[in-house]
Amino acid sequence: MRTVPTTIAFVLAGGLALSEAAGAVPVEPELVGVVTPEFDPSVPCLTAGEEEAILARLAARKAELAARGVLLSPDAASAPLEFGWPLRLHPVIDDPGYHCVRSYRDHDPTPGFRLDWHCGQRTYDSHHGIDYFIWPFAWLRMEQDQVEVVAAAAGQIIAKVDGNDDHNCVMDGSPWNAVYIQHADGGQAWYGHLKNGSTTTKPEGAMVARGERLGIVGSSGSSTGPHLHFQVFDGNSQLVDPYSGSCNFEPTWWLDQRPYDDSAVNAIRTHDTPAVFPGCPGTEIPNERNAFLPGSTIYFAAYYRDQLSGQVGQYGVYDAAGDPVFQWSHSSPQPYYAAALWYWRIDAPQSGAAFGTWRFEVTFEGVTTTHHFWVGSLVDAPDEFVSITRPRIAVLGANPRSAAAGPVDFIADLPSSGVGRLTVVDVRGRTMASFGDVWRPAGRHVFRWEASGAPAGVYFARWMTPGPSGAEPVTAKAVLTP
Repeated sequence: MRTVPTTIAFVLAGGLALSEAAGAVPVEPELVGVVTPEFDPSVPCLTAGEEEAILARLAARKAELAARGVLLSPDAASAPLEFGWPLRLHPVIDDPGYHCVRSYRDHDPTPGFRLDWHCGQRTYDSHHGIDYFIWPFAWLRMEQDQVEVVAAAAGQIIAKVDGNDDHNCVMDGSPWNAVYIQHADGGQAWYGHLKNGSTTTKPEGAMVARGERLGIVGSSGSSTGPHLHFQVFDGNSQLVDPYSGSCNFEPTWWLDQRPYDDSAVNAIRTHDTPAVFPGCPGTEIPNERNAFLPGSTIYFAAYYRDQLSGQVGQYGVYDAAGDPVFQWSHSSPQPYYAAALWYWRIDAPQSGAAFGTWRFEVTFEGVTTTHHFWVGSLVDAPDEFVSITRPRIAVLGANPRSAAAGPVDFIADLPSSGVGRLTVVDVRGRTMASFGDVWRPAGRHVFRWEASGAPAGVYFARWMTPGPSGAEPVTAKAVLTP
């Protein structure tokens, strides 16, 4: 599966702000644009040859486990499997969603034709699994271990693979990190593209329970973005599609099968500038902010999955007294978005509203999602609203620039003092330079990468500061031309 963030801008002239006249009606803010990941259905993340090689390795591993007397014998009379959801969001994250399904199993054996379980084309040719990608902020969530891969059903670990690059951006047949589970009936479930170093510490031959952590969603193997490839075989070694529908009449394997159009809001945010989605494997820069002065420009963002035309989102921004400041509605002009970010710009009023804790609400498909933020004196803002202020990283000077032009300077604006490091990596994730974990005061810092001998290409500077769930990177991209 290929995922390439693309921006389509719908910029309307003139920002709209609350009228301060008595009895003013809340008005619609300025729609700035939409960001959607692109997907190329023509490139498989696991070819037929690679699948055959994996099956051969698994047969060898099972023979080794059998020779040691630890391989459980299949029980054809065992109860039918019931799958739980194979992903889990870290409990400290309270977003209502974090994923989207882009590619189901292909049921049409004819080369060049695609057919999923619902008789649609949300798959690619000869795809044998299901691809669950992360949305939004897939790379950031991977870096922070926010989305776990868990066992959909209980079983025995018959093989696991780790140690492979998890920042892959090309479909080159490179090996992935994966965990392979054999169930009581002798069938198997494959969990692929995991983050390097994240696979379960349990050894091969150990048992796992349904819902037990197997790893972290990553981008190892043939992949251009963090996602889980989930592939299932039955006890007769036949491929299985766990989804039941009009083009797959077999009973569902899910305890609770999600609908084909699983339309929902995955997250809503407030930003001081639109989020940045660098090219693979750049970590996204959310530019989130939850505390604003009166009169500040605020960007309100809604992140959707499976968004269909005709579905209407109702939006509202309410002040500290609960009075509406802005209200509007919106629907997508496109028939279908697997994932989409829509964002609007608002100039907060200077007066005429109750300052303090405000709320941003989106009601979509009968579900209301709420995000709280602060408008008022920043001195009075509660810690919960100012604690997410993030560093900013940028390239100083020309960018792109010639590879022969000498050193590249990166600037880092730090909102607070503390320990952090800046690392420069290439598109393969290889470290080119590192400025170590030392204490630095708040303010602007300049880091010089000598870039001596670095070939033309794309490089990323990552600033990482320890946080409650691990390092929280922000990224700048430098382009060196021939």
